[in-house]
Amino acid sequence: MLSERGHNFIRLWRWEQFRGYLGPADVHFCMTPQPWPRTGPGSAKDGKLTFDLSVFDQTYFDRLRERIIAAGHDGIYASVMLFEGFSLHLTDTPDNIEGHPFYAANNVNDIGITSILDYQVLPLDARVEALEQAYIRKVIDNCS
Repeated sequence: MLSERGHNFIRLWRWEQFRGYLGPADVHFCMTPQPWPRTGPGSAKDGKLTFDLSVFDQTYFDRLRERIIAAGHDGIYASVMLFEGFSLHLTDTPDNIEGHPFYAANNVNDIGITSILDYQVLPLDARVEALEQAYIRKVIDNCS
């Protein structure tokens, strides 16, 4: 569709919450796959298995790479949003935090953001920063 309309650029967005409610659009959403597998033990806020933030779900990265390659084959440059942040602001509370993999009830790693500030304002908790850096490295290694 982009090529047909003479476009040569696309931004690949990442919605960071795995579940939530977007009030302005009156939409409930479930975003999958996420960069981390849902292995448990235990259940996250949506009743599915908790995330293990110490490993990556290759399905997420394979899909990202496939979309980048497909865009390139059509002469389209792809920009990858590593973090987007606006979903933390646009998703209604409490889902903006409680629907995020880094919320304590949603992961097995004892990572527990409690507000937008814990995730977006420097300095970050060293564990959160390490997870973000590992994610950045994985995207670059997988997609370049």
